[in-house]
Amino acid sequence: MTNKFGTIVVVAVLAVIMGSFSFLSGQSIVTVNEWKLSGMLGAYCDSANTRNFWADSGYQTFDQFGGSHQLDNGYILTTHWRKEFWEEYPSVPDTLKWDYKFVSGHNSIKNMSVGFAIQDSNTYIWEQRKSLNLNGDWDMKSWDMSWVKESMSNFGRIYLTVVIRTHEAEYTGASIGVKNLRGLNADGSVVVYDYHDRPVSVNDPSFLPETASLSQNYPNPFNPSTKIRYSLTERSIVSLKVYNTIGQEVAVLVSEEKESGNYEVDFNASNLPSGVYVYRLTAGNYTVANKMILVK
Repeated sequence: MTNKFGTIVVVAVLAVIMGSFSFLSGQSIVTVNEWKLSGMLGAYCDSANTRNFWADSGYQTFDQFGGSHQLDNGYILTTHWRKEFWEEYPSVPDTLKWDYKFVSGHNSIKNMSVGFAIQDSNTYIWEQRKSLNLNGDWDMKSWDMSWVKESMSNFGRIYLTVVIRTHEAEYTGASIGVKNLRGLNADGSVVVYDYHDRPVSVNDPSFLPETASLSQNYPNPFNPSTKIRYSLTERSIVSLKVYNTIGQEVAVLVSEEKESGNYEVDFNASNLPSGVYVYRLTAGNYTVANKMILVK
């Protein structure tokens, strides 16, 4: 059936659903991070080049190659990858977000789209697919999950779907980069299910901020130690420094590359006199500063 969002919802036994694909066991497919090939809809699968692996620059690459088949007056190759979350069995979020980018592809590609599906013990819900730009830039996709929560409260498996449309029936394929699979909730919490640059367990949720920020230190005023918190939305070269009121640098708290996430730094001013100090955060193109008061 189709709901008011134009999204197809399928409730079925998984074996029946997967029977419509050119299913492969995945034993010959190279995979990492517990993502497995679930199935491919096409003329055939090139198992030598269909794989997923860690990229050097902090994301996971999914390669899918094979023969396209005719569908709706065109030719497509559809690949489904899956990852299990039965042990954690996380709650369905209000919004699901995933970052994608086109890495490379066969010259037959006309356009591409990406999508996902989630599954609990007896329900399989297929979300609509969204087009993927082919310019190589990161492209954040967001899905409203409020209607899913009407029939599913938790999920144990998630699917990543990649659809390649070609100009004509022939061998085709593409590599896409994927990172930061996360869920956002109405209370502002963000649960990261998979960074795609290292394994993450949702038993110990990580929180991925939606905007970069620098919080007011706590306590303030302080003597002699205080805590400074900041958030990053993407991997950045980070500088966090402390200055006195005449602009002299008195401490360097952070000077290195950091992943996206929330951070907390301790600042000990036992060797500094009482007064007002400024702490400044620079992360990529983002710069912000706050004042704090040391009282001895």
